[in-house]
Amino acid sequence: MKLSEIIDCNSSLVALKDNTTIPVGTGYIFALNTKMFQPYVEQYVQSRNDLLDQYAVRDENDKVKEVNGEVLLTDREAYFKDLKELLDQDCPVTPMQLKLTDLEHSTIAPGHVANLLPLIHKPEDN
Repeated sequence: MKLSEIIDCNSSLVALKDNTTIPVGTGYIFALNTKMFQPYVEQYVQSRNDLLDQYAVRDENDKVKEVNGEVLLTDREAYFKDLKELLDQDCPVTPMQLKLTDLEHSTIAPGHVANLLPLIHKPEDN
């Protein structure tokens, strides 16, 4: 599973943790996957912060310069190239799968469903 998929799945799993329309069994699978993804998410945040620190513009006091809460970068292209390389990493994780029917009576935004696709069992997977 790609790190980018883990980050997207985890984002939706966390956003949906208090959704009362999700069946208990599905919520349990959500919780197990969230716990499984946590070390990868934490390492991603650390690596992304390291990249920001590496490419950040600094002032005369060596403080990171920001504009409107956004870090100014010395080389945006190189930063995003490295970030993409990080997100393209394969991670040795096998998440618990869901069936699409596990979500059929739930109120979930299409964006979250799209993020959860790597967790949804496809019939051809058997």
